[in-house]
Amino acid sequence: MRDSTGRWVSVEKLSQTLQQLPPGSRLYPNQLGNLHVTNESGDELLGLIDFNHGCYEPYVTWLGEEEDA
Repeated sequence: MRDSTGRWVSVEKLSQTLQQLPPGSRLYPNQLGNLHVTNESGDELLGLIDFNHGCYEPYVTWLGEEEDA
């Protein structure tokens, strides 16, 4: 059951999500209460961790592009 904010994820699910990120990634909180994922230098947005769904969403997904196979 979610609390009144609707924004939480279990520690187990967050741990699994963090393992999907590229090595050297950095995390920054955004204004919506999610986490931006950037490259090591922080100058390229790679995606975000969505606390509503407890998942990592790569930036290419937002653009509707296919990832390189």
